[in-house]
Amino acid sequence: MQLTELLPRPLRPEAGDETPTLMNSLFARVHLDRRLARRLGWRGLRPSFSHGPAWTLRSAESNALYGLAFLDEEAGRGVITGRFALYVFPTEDSVTRPEQFPASAAALARAPEFMSAVRELSANADRFADFILGELALDVAVDGSGLALTLTAKKSRALELMDGSALRTAPLRALGPIWALISASLREILKEEGEAVLWAERVPAEREAPSGTVFDESKSELLVSLTLALGAFKGRLPGRRMKALHFSHRPHEEELQTRPVVHVLTGFLGSGKTTFLRAWLEFLNGREQFTGVIQNEFGEADLDSLVLSGQTRVEALDEGCICCTLADSLRPGIMRLIETTPAEQFILETTGVADPANVEAELLTLNDLVERGLVIALLDSVDLAEHPEHWSETADGGARMKQILNADVIVMSKADAVEAQVLEEMMARVHELNSDALVVPAFHGQIPFAVLEKFYFHWLDRQGRPMPSKQSPKHLKSEAKQGFLGLGRRGWAAPKAEANAEDFFEERVERFERPVTLDEVRGKIEEEGAGLRRMKGIVELAGEGPVVMHWAAGRWGYEPADGDVVAALRRDAQRKGTLPENGALPGFLVFIRAKNSQTPAGTSSAAKDA
Repeated sequence: MQLTELLPRPLRPEAGDETPTLMNSLFARVHLDRRLARRLGWRGLRPSFSHGPAWTLRSAESNALYGLAFLDEEAGRGVITGRFALYVFPTEDSVTRPEQFPASAAALARAPEFMSAVRELSANADRFADFILGELALDVAVDGSGLALTLTAKKSRALELMDGSALRTAPLRALGPIWALISASLREILKEEGEAVLWAERVPAEREAPSGTVFDESKSELLVSLTLALGAFKGRLPGRRMKALHFSHRPHEEELQTRPVVHVLTGFLGSGKTTFLRAWLEFLNGREQFTGVIQNEFGEADLDSLVLSGQTRVEALDEGCICCTLADSLRPGIMRLIETTPAEQFILETTGVADPANVEAELLTLNDLVERGLVIALLDSVDLAEHPEHWSETADGGARMKQILNADVIVMSKADAVEAQVLEEMMARVHELNSDALVVPAFHGQIPFAVLEKFYFHWLDRQGRPMPSKQSPKHLKSEAKQGFLGLGRRGWAAPKAEANAEDFFEERVERFERPVTLDEVRGKIEEEGAGLRRMKGIVELAGEGPVVMHWAAGRWGYEPADGDVVAALRRDAQRKGTLPENGALPGFLVFIRAKNSQTPAGTSSAAKDA
């Protein structure tokens, strides 16, 4: 056993408490690897150190919320022993109800501020004494040669309720999953199986055991201990050896897979996908969750991959819609990312006219390389509020409606630009169309991004209940028999798209090797007429320098182009052989318009400044 895997220094009990440091180090080490944490059974961890070391924890083997608070530590005869109180808190989705605790605890659990106080367990440890069901002891050899983790709790207890009736509960069974989870984590990090030991003894009923919980249920009560012994402690403890860790988590198939997860980000032209993606990547990078991006644009000019190139590794698939003409390039693109990017997950940002159902079907053909994740669709709140006709199933080839119906998470972008009541009504309408999806508003491109991870992991835990766009091959066999899908050489073959994006939209790219004026850009927007759906690009704006320009839903604007973006643009132009010989910026504007829409647009709708 190598205790240095937890604490890369000698133990010094004379300098302060060491066992809470070891416990916190264990939790940190495990959660550096999210896949490992999930495979072991971790479903949540929150430290609380304001008044002493404490944590709230969740296990896949129980829907209870656990608390762990440091009590005290003593050292002697070469061993450090730390004691921790173990709490079980009732939650809305827990089988552990407030009625299963003393009356005073039940009253606390029903208070509105209860969960907020639980999250700050360190400051409220004494207040929640009635929720303590057991004790955890961590014994560590000072020389680092051994370690033992022991759970002690009553096998059962009788609780007198307010109406005079009695309720018998099982503290040991309630606490077993969290002991097994911490034990499995110790095994993994310290690279040793050790041995699990079961021990039971009867003690006088009036004895406080453990940690201040007193139940006068009979003349004696049965205390049970579960111990994981590692290193020098192995073979030295009394009790019955167990063949396996009781209450431990058995990972399911999704937790054992090592393939990277691919989340699909979709949304109609101008809905704010790239702004949203930049904010998401910033959140992920801040949590050391490095993420690669697969960027797909409708047409030949790809601005978004240039904008994102400073944040992560971007694999750009241009000159077509990935659900139409670029299916064959998706596999090599993902393979290049896997080879060059040490990431657990990728985000596939589709063109704004893509059908998520077709994209998901294409990903099925890559199930030997990647695991499918969430489909996240962005809806432009401003566009839908000002253009009710865009809710139609036929508007722009039904692109928006397909994205709503085939998404797991629907983000109402630009929520800050519409009235609260209008936003609420639109979100209710979206929920009616796709009741299984998570619907969240985005303000200035931001949402609480942790909800995406929580929603995804919650779905993984709901085995046998796939979301609409998460049908596994076994759920698609019936469709395969009907001719929609076929079994290909590498996996499930994708269905043929009913219609290509090129059937409904066309693109025009205008390039500039000179500065342009705002009036000139405004005029070009006017020329496109009512059929214009999106304009974006990078140009040299007269008097201001390089800017990123954009137009969507009747509004347009611009902001200074980052120096890294300009440098990436020049490198890209040089690679393609389009770098101007005069050294000018290789500027361009991309105009995407709906076909068969020739009515000219007025300045008030087509070229309104943002």
